[in-house]
Amino acid sequence: MDLARAVLAGVAAFLAATPAFAATTTRTLTVSASVSSSCAIAVDPVNFGTITVVPTPNIDVVGTVRVTCSPGLAWEVAMLDGSNASGANRRMRRTDGSANYITYRLFRNAGYSQQWRSAPGLTVSGAGTGALQSLPLYARITAGQAPAPGAYLDVMTAELRF
Repeated sequence: MDLARAVLAGVAAFLAATPAFAATTTRTLTVSASVSSSCAIAVDPVNFGTITVVPTPNIDVVGTVRVTCSPGLAWEVAMLDGSNASGANRRMRRTDGSANYITYRLFRNAGYSQQWRSAPGLTVSGAGTGALQSLPLYARITAGQAPAPGAYLDVMTAELRF
C-alpha cells in the first residue's frame, strides 16, 4: 500500500509541475539548400611496359578514365595532344631529352578504330548519374617503330567539359 501511495504522489507531483497552456500559435519555417552542378575526373597512367621487339608490333593497353557528375548533367571528356605531339601524332619522348620518339594513339573503342582526341566528334560524352562512371581508354603504340633504348614519356591532359 505504501508503494501505491508513493507512485500516486509522484504522478501528482509531475502533473502539478507540468504547466497547462491555454492557447497555441504557429509559424512556418523555410528550410532550403542549393546544389551546384559539379563534376570530377580521374585518369590512371597508361604504361606500355618494356618493349622487347623492334620494329614494334602494335602494342595495346587499356586504361581507365573515371567521371563523377551531378545527376542529369551532360559531360564530355576530351584528350588533349600532350607535350610531344607532332601534327596528328601523339608521341612519347625519350627522357634524356634526345630527339627520339615513340608514336602512340588513344582510342574510344576496343577495335582501335575511333581515336580519342579533343575535336568535336572525337570525344566521349554522357550524362551524370551522381555515381562513378568508368570509361575504358584504349592506347596503342603503332607497329613498325624502331625506338632507341631508353625510357620514354609524354604528359597529356584529359579535359572534362560540363
